[in-house]
Amino acid sequence: AILLEVAMFLRLDLGLLPKYWLYDLAIILTIAGIIFIIPNHYIQAFFVAVMIAVQMVLFYVNYSLFTLYGDIFSFDMINLFSEAKTAMTKDFSFIWLLVVLIVAYLVIFAGIVAITIKKRRYPVSFRKNFSLAVVMMLLIMQGLSVSTIVAQRNEVYAQGNIVSADSVSDAFLMDTSILKIASMKTFGFFGYYTNNILNTITKHNSDDVLLDSAIVYFNNGKTHDESCSQAFGVDKGNNVIMVMM
Repeated sequence: AILLEVAMFLRLDLGLLPKYWLYDLAIILTIAGIIFIIPNHYIQAFFVAVMIAVQMVLFYVNYSLFTLYGDIFSFDMINLFSEAKTAMTKDFSFIWLLVVLIVAYLVIFAGIVAITIKKRRYPVSFRKNFSLAVVMMLLIMQGLSVSTIVAQRNEVYAQGNIVSADSVSDAFLMDTSILKIASMKTFGFFGYYTNNILNTITKHNSDDVLLDSAIVYFNNGKTHDESCSQAFGVDKGNNVIMVMM
């Protein structure tokens, strides 16, 4: 998962690691811990295979969207899949990346199957005390990972929503999916999609708040420089109006 994320970051020219790499890693370890605690090897293998498959699909989708018009996937775009399917012709399908990802997945899947079969043929018999130590270790790993996630989120919010003329606060990026590339670069693949899922579920009404603030802004005739706006000056001198159909 980490290698796939690094590969995607390099392809999207986002650098090597996200700003809050520990937040991203803690989410990966939380997912891994849940998988390890599952007592059945087959169910473990199934979840690992599904998680890697989802990550690879999002890798491909993100690269395609980013190459075509500088965007990445967010969960509020799911209702656009039917339209996207008709638009993705062979000229925009990036077959080379698709082949690489499929080959890589087949290799990973073969490894998962081999490990699962080996566990079935040669079950390891631990002494009771050792089994208890393993379970405790996994629970401690889960506890540390979840604590790290909470601590990192608190650190982000502690900085507040103060926005300078050339940047947007990390709290703003965590609470909204508007600046997707910046959010991905800040929180990483797993961090960005965790935030995106939480924002989609909780719907902090951030979109409505931003829309209302924009309506008030223009109704008041504030067309001059107003540095109180959260997004003011983030791309000074490079304003572009883009209409996408």
